[in-house]
Amino acid sequence: EGIMTNILLILKRRKWLLTILLLAALVASQVQIADRDNASGQLSIGTVGEKVITLGSVAEAAGDTDYQFDGVADDIQFQAALDALPATGGRLVVVSATTIVFAAGTTVTRAIDNVAIEGTGRGTSFTGDGVTAQFTAGGNNWVLRDLRVDVNAATLLAAMGATTGWIWENVATSDVFFANRSPAGQSIFNDATVASLTDSGLTNTRVPIAGVGGLLGDDADMTFSGTTLTVAGISAPVGRVATFTVAASNATADEIAQADYVCDGTSDEVQILAAIAALPADGGKIVLSNGHFNVASTIVINSPVFFQGSGRRFTQIVQTTGGLNLFEVNSSAYGSTFQDFSFASVNNCGFMLTNLHNSTFRNLEGRGAAILFNLRGCLFNHFIGVTISTNYPGLFAGAVTWDYAFKMDFHNGIANNANTWTGVVIEGGSNGLYWESQSGEGASAFLGGCIEGQSVRAVFGFEVSGITFVGTWFEGATSDVYFESSANISLLGTFRYLGKTELVNTTNTLITGGTHGTILMSGTSTRKYQNNEYISPGETRTASGTLTAGIANAIALAWHNPEAQDIIIRKVVIEITTAGGTATAVLDVGIADDAAGTNRGVEFFNDINANAADVNDSWVAGDGGTQTKWVVCQDSASVTDGWIVGQILVETAASMVGRYYIEYVGR
Repeated sequence: EGIMTNILLILKRRKWLLTILLLAALVASQVQIADRDNASGQLSIGTVGEKVITLGSVAEAAGDTDYQFDGVADDIQFQAALDALPATGGRLVVVSATTIVFAAGTTVTRAIDNVAIEGTGRGTSFTGDGVTAQFTAGGNNWVLRDLRVDVNAATLLAAMGATTGWIWENVATSDVFFANRSPAGQSIFNDATVASLTDSGLTNTRVPIAGVGGLLGDDADMTFSGTTLTVAGISAPVGRVATFTVAASNATADEIAQADYVCDGTSDEVQILAAIAALPADGGKIVLSNGHFNVASTIVINSPVFFQGSGRRFTQIVQTTGGLNLFEVNSSAYGSTFQDFSFASVNNCGFMLTNLHNSTFRNLEGRGAAILFNLRGCLFNHFIGVTISTNYPGLFAGAVTWDYAFKMDFHNGIANNANTWTGVVIEGGSNGLYWESQSGEGASAFLGGCIEGQSVRAVFGFEVSGITFVGTWFEGATSDVYFESSANISLLGTFRYLGKTELVNTTNTLITGGTHGTILMSGTSTRKYQNNEYISPGETRTASGTLTAGIANAIALAWHNPEAQDIIIRKVVIEITTAGGTATAVLDVGIADDAAGTNRGVEFFNDINANAADVNDSWVAGDGGTQTKWVVCQDSASVTDGWIVGQILVETAASMVGRYYIEYVGR
């Protein structure tokens, strides 16, 4: 133990010997450690065997660098630093963003390989007479990095001479900023418009093209003029996104120049049909430009097509001839898509779809036809983001009234099944969605969107099944939703404002999820309510509240039907716990139009003794009861007969205290 203690004491006293030995080892291995005040503020450690000489301005780097610039004939210090590098090469690093001033006509060089001259970015700026390169490569593998010179690129390039392996990285000349430049090629950043491969700077990048017999890559192979790109002698319009493009008569000059077909503003269906006819047998894509297309006859489509405008506010198609459909899309066009344009017709049909299946209609705006979409025996079609409107701005022509937004007809033995509407908006007109005599129509869904402002019906269905509405807004039609002789209708979370639902001989209707609005049922209709304010037919609920004392003719109770449907009042009970105070005070209770007792009747009580503490039953004549049958009370939205009102008569009942109890069932 004593021996170990003595050894530790000796080592502690002689720790400076270890420091000397470590420094000697670093010097012997030529490891350089330099803390440079560069832009990044990082500590730079040279690799073993590499010579790094640092330079900086007197003001910014005095005492921290090997050589300092004073702004006068700085080429002298720079040449001295270059001469101080070993014959194997090394790095000259300017550690600050500064201007290095060379005497006019002066350049620095040395006949060695592997020299790197580095700055801190374009803030390290070498200036001279503007015509003499500051550096001349005296050997191979010279690197210029992160600096600016005041000569042009051609002068600096000439200064590289016949040397090899040189490279410029992040170097700015007086005319070009090079991200990378070497004998093999260049990558530059310019503000000029790229119009050829010369402008891009990729002069030596070539791509072999089979069958052409050579390499692409220089201006002789590839040129750009106006709106045409020519590659190895093959010309094509630039920016094509379609099989064929059709330009309106009022399209832009560029759109017209690139179009395959150009319309003249009259009978534009000629050019549109020509483009469709030119498509391959298995279909293709037609793109319409911005502008107005005036159509004088029907556009008939018998093969699959992707028919696209430039946006429904920008591409507008109108049928100007009365009695003709705008589009007729037949069964052989299975799988087509129509999107991004607006359309209108003088009086007939916007889209007549005959036994068309699995097609999509997206982002369309339509108005001004007797029927906007006529589905005749169509299956599995999708209508997404379509708007049918009478007040949407921007359409240049077409009437603003229509009879049907979507009319579904049984055709060729096929009912319209499994079609969906997502986010569709139908405003105005006479009828929104209209199914008639479908003989098995079903499994169609309307998701979100709104149907409002129709003068007749928002939705009409006769002999249909499996129609579902989810989260749809209805407003303002005579009947928002009307189904007759139908089944399995679902209204899930829909809202009807100032309208109603009518069900005639329609069974198994599901109404749920907060659906609101009046429900009228007749015939054999049945329905089921879930998770909302409705109650099922025959379901019993009760309500109660306190009586209000008052003088003669004051209102003692005013209860409003809380349900969005008609109910049936089974019984009313009035319990007086404290007499009214006046011997002849009486209370009448009946159905009224409002809380003030307008048109109040005596369906439940006539002259209850308000000055006697008692429990009074509306079915007991001795209690003043007058009820002989169940009484209908209208729904909460009704302006008549939706209230039960009790009124004090003859004398004051200022001391009366009590409660009322009402029992009712769903109707």
